[in-house]
Amino acid sequence: MPGDAKKIISNGTSAGGALSALLGASGDSNDYTDYLKQAGAAEASDAIFAVSAYCPITNLENADSAYEWEFNGVNEYSRMDMSRLNANSYNDRSQVEKPKLKEH
Repeated sequence: MPGDAKKIISNGTSAGGALSALLGASGDSNDYTDYLKQAGAAEASDAIFAVSAYCPITNLENADSAYEWEFNGVNEYSRMDMSRLNANSYNDRSQVEKPKLKEH
């Protein structure tokens, strides 16, 4: 499997942001143990490494007005060039050079 299974990051926008926030807040919670056992779920950790929740919609009563306020006048989209990112070197922090102390 590519990547690191111990560093799962949930990313979401809008309703996906709300789900990401929920995943981050509920990982390994004892509140769900009985339900997971009843469902026959594997006994394993469901904690995640990090959450990126952009504009999570958690208040559905005011969601429409919030989006209207935030995105009013935004009519264009441009793609970012991510081709120079290297996940392997970013994830392997042991490869980062540590600053050397100056000797006096």
